[in-house]
Amino acid sequence: MSDQQRRQSERWFRAQGLPWLVHGRNTFGETLLRAAPALTALLCYDLMTTEFELLVPDSDEQFDAFLDDPLYLLLYFANFALVYAVPAVLAWQVLRWSQDRDASALSTVAVLALCLGEVIGVPVVDHLAGVADWHWSYALEGLIWDLAIIALAAAGAGAVFVWALRVALRQLRVLGLLATRALPLLLLFVTFFFYNAEVWQITSHLPRPMLWGVLSLFAAVGLLFLFAVAQDELRDLAKELGPERIPLRRRENANLVAVLAVAQALQAAVFGLLVFGFFLLLGSMSIRPEVIKMWITKDPSTGKLFNVLLPVSQELVQASMFLAVFSALYFVTAVFSDGKYRDAFFHPLLGQITVSLAERQKYLTRWPRRVAAT
Repeated sequence: MSDQQRRQSERWFRAQGLPWLVHGRNTFGETLLRAAPALTALLCYDLMTTEFELLVPDSDEQFDAFLDDPLYLLLYFANFALVYAVPAVLAWQVLRWSQDRDASALSTVAVLALCLGEVIGVPVVDHLAGVADWHWSYALEGLIWDLAIIALAAAGAGAVFVWALRVALRQLRVLGLLATRALPLLLLFVTFFFYNAEVWQITSHLPRPMLWGVLSLFAAVGLLFLFAVAQDELRDLAKELGPERIPLRRRENANLVAVLAVAQALQAAVFGLLVFGFFLLLGSMSIRPEVIKMWITKDPSTGKLFNVLLPVSQELVQASMFLAVFSALYFVTAVFSDGKYRDAFFHPLLGQITVSLAERQKYLTRWPRRVAAT
């Protein structure tokens, strides 16, 4: 009974996004089971993009003619939504199935089959469908993705992300409140750059991998700020709880900081997506192809994002991506000066952390570390 109660306590900590507060080690089967949702989403997404590439013509001329037909246009947008919706729904269902479930030989075989499907199945399907020629590098790429997901699951990243995602979804009303206050002022400033030829020239001449590198730099700056703020808030919370609590280890402290920072990072990401969609819509309505050609001194090309063709120009996609990430960074730094945001979003998070620390105290009192490590 004691072992069952301990496992229930450890599952509770993982459900709170705090896997590093428990001291039992996961078996290989348990790690694979926790990686199953992400592996399912990856495999489904790759297969859906293959289906999407079969639907959409290759050349820009054929693609433009394809979008001129209202029926094909409706079919395009329906498939575009399914490319992202189906993997998310399947991953959520697998997550619900895997929660509170012990690893077994059947679950291990099922997850290994998902890995094999990504490594071998996707390149074979692409080859048979005529989307891409067979090459061993595609199998190696799938293997790297699988190993990265399994490594992140072993580190507990999945538990942190799922908890933060749930918090972000529950607090969408807070995001709406802040977006209505921050977005208008931000757009007044950022729209000036959107209609600036220099921004289009810079972003259009950046290869997509290099653009991702620039955006990653913005994201890294924002994450460093969030982690620093979360560490300060956690330090203040520890002072309020008093010296009688069992001191946090480094990995436990890192886990608590991570859940606070990731929850806010997801809100910033949603804000950035809103800005990205706004500029795509604004650009497609107000900037004609001949204006883009005048700015960048070449004809605009068909836009693509994650290997999916878009009914807008590539130059518009790149400029919108750059300004959206810049706006998300502004959001990250601005929210902590807003008292209503802190009261509605950040303080409830600190309340949940306080409850988790109290449960950790009970957990370690009943199962001390020297016992938990055996």
